[in-house]
Amino acid sequence: MINLEQLTARYAQGITECIENTQQAKDAERYITNSLGILQENGIYAAIVYVLSKTNGNNFESTCYIYILDRLMALLGDTNLHYLNLGLNPGITRETINTNRPRILQHVSDRIANAIDNVLITHRLFEQTLIFARYGAKALRGN
Repeated sequence: MINLEQLTARYAQGITECIENTQQAKDAERYITNSLGILQENGIYAAIVYVLSKTNGNNFESTCYIYILDRLMALLGDTNLHYLNLGLNPGITRETINTNRPRILQHVSDRIANAIDNVLITHRLFEQTLIFARYGAKALRGN
């Protein structure tokens, strides 16, 4: 049996690795909360499109959204979830994000959105990861 709480907590910690100071923690909390809101209100595809749309700069905001995207995609490719066959981990970095945009969107529409079971488990995994990341950023903020 897989402990999904532990798994999502590990990937949430990966998201907060972009944080280096208190102001960044405050900003990251906002970016994570925005991503979570889009996921909850509009679904997986909308959340991924939103996060991708925020990765176009050379600033902390862009870096944080790259971490969010990378960790969410890596979560689906975790060896503990191999049986779901939802994995895509292109190794998302600032250098590779532009070449991987079409691949990521295609993966979400073809692999995740193609069956309700895939949508439900992915939504739950992403939601829990973002909730944990939000609280992680809040803890790093210190108040």
